[in-house]
Amino acid sequence: MNTIVLPVPPTSNMYWRARAIWRKGKWVGTIYKTTEAKEYCETVQLLGRRARLVPFPKKVQVVFHMVWYRENMRGDLSNREKCVEDALQGILYMNDRQVTAKHTRWILDKENPRVEVSVTEFKE
Repeated sequence: MNTIVLPVPPTSNMYWRARAIWRKGKWVGTIYKTTEAKEYCETVQLLGRRARLVPFPKKVQVVFHMVWYRENMRGDLSNREKCVEDALQGILYMNDRQVTAKHTRWILDKENPRVEVSVTEFKE
């Protein structure tokens, strides 16, 4: 089992943005990561390198366990979960498509907000 403790991610509202760009004579909608999202991913990558975690190989399916220790009752658990999954690519698994099952929950902790994630190999 690989485990890592992370800072609380930005909300998905602050993680992705939509914009329209003019391409080949028509408007095309696109989604992009915000500066805040890129900075969060860089922080997660740095923490992962410091922890010297070895990601599960691409062919291995994994179970994603996340506990969000929240400082208050605002925010959507599933939106934060996706941000964390995305940021952990290359740290706990190679691609978030490897996540076959999930277990997420939140606990109120005003003194020490954080996200704890562990990943185990999926076995049927």
